[in-house]
Amino acid sequence: MSGCWRIEYTNHPVLRRKRREVLERCVAEAIEEIERFMRAREDNFLVFEDLGFAVESIWLPDLRRCHLAVYDLKSLSESWVASIVFDGYPTMGVEEVKRVLRKKGLGEYSIYGLTMTNEKSLGEYMIELEEELRKPGLNELVRRIRAANLKALEFLLKVGIIGAGEGLLDAVKKIEKSIDEKRFYQPRLNMLEHLKL
Repeated sequence: MSGCWRIEYTNHPVLRRKRREVLERCVAEAIEEIERFMRAREDNFLVFEDLGFAVESIWLPDLRRCHLAVYDLKSLSESWVASIVFDGYPTMGVEEVKRVLRKKGLGEYSIYGLTMTNEKSLGEYMIELEEELRKPGLNELVRRIRAANLKALEFLLKVGIIGAGEGLLDAVKKIEKSIDEKRFYQPRLNMLEHLKL
């Protein structure tokens, strides 16, 4: 049975009232499945494609906390729009996630970097992406996201923004810095890509 929960909005971008109502109904209907994801302490992903939302459960073992991120699939960048927080369970709210991201040296809405470290190189990560794309049964939305990210990373390698031997977190910091400095036209990086880091 589900415990008490709430939705915390990022307001970056602001989710309009009608979209909020759709999201709240969607989460309420799926709350038991979302809670099972959270309690499993592993990464998982639930897509409500017809409603245009997705919920991702991200387990952060170093913090011993879970983040339940909500993405708006109807926005151009499929933005992180909210977090689901369960009372009495170590789930992370929006402000806590933003603090963790700032501490890593990333932008406070760079949700894709939440699980990133330098333990894995960018090259190793790209090989894992290629292997995952070959797996049968991969959700089509996840497949499109991973393929777009792989293509963007290949472009960034080609133009010399990042190097294959760099740590993954360091590479992402370089990408963000380059975007901030407007050193190149930003390819459409879909920031759901922290799914299986």
